[in-house]
Amino acid sequence: MVWCLECYAGKEGAPYGVKLEDQVLLTRDGALPLMTYPFDAKLL
Repeated sequence: MVWCLECYAGKEGAPYGVKLEDQVLLTRDGALPLMTYPFDAKLL
């Protein structure tokens, strides 16, 4: 099963923000991240 975990970072009421999404493969042995790029903290 694959889950897409999405969060939104932005100020309440602001007209802009940043959406970040991770895709994770769930297996019997645990979770395996599928994304191949790192998040940049400067974008938050």
